Amino acid sequence: ADTIDWSKVKNIKMLTLVSQVYEKAKNYEEAKNVLLFAYERVPMGRRMLYKLTELCVKGGKIEEAESYFEEFQKIAPNDIGKLLLAYQIEAAKGGDPDQLITILELYRKNEFEEKWAYELAWLYHKAGRVKECVQLCNEIILWFSVGTYVDRALNLKMQYEPLTPSEQEKLVNKKKFEARVRAVEREFERREY
Repeated sequence: ADTIDWSKVKNIKMLTLVSQVYEKAKNYEEAKNVLLFAYERVPMGRRMLYKLTELCVKGGKIEEAESYFEEFQKIAPNDIGKLLLAYQIEAAKGGDPDQLITILELYRKNEFEEKWAYELAWLYHKAGRVKECVQLCNEIILWFSVGTYVDRALNLKMQYEPLTPSEQEKLVNKKKFEARVRAVEREFERREY
């Protein structure tokens, strides 16, 4: 990818794919630069603005991130993703924990994603808000059942109270639970077709 002059490439899908490759390689500056070529060709792309904001945050360019974030809010004022971008920017700036909690609580009212739910539970933990932390860990465990964030929620919850027998079994028999979930997914996919 480093040998190609991406400014001459017109295919937006190709540019966004290359940007993702650079991002996976943690080369956020190149990821941003390639994505900017795509954005120049489609300047109203809110997804591109969202990604440009994220890449700038990851690359430590907070002022630049804030600039893209402002553009994003102008073209997509009702997009709930603006809360995640605001959170990422504030977290990168070392924002006040209460402010970070407020942002993620607003997001959670509209969306319940395991990554951000766990992030909120962790913030509750850091702020000493034990009841909210444990309650949110319980919800993550209930709704998502298995996965990285469920494992983290189980471990976080254990710091405050014992796990239920079924929660302990999830930790002990993690692979067995994951195999069951995959089997159910395969069965569901067969029934759809």
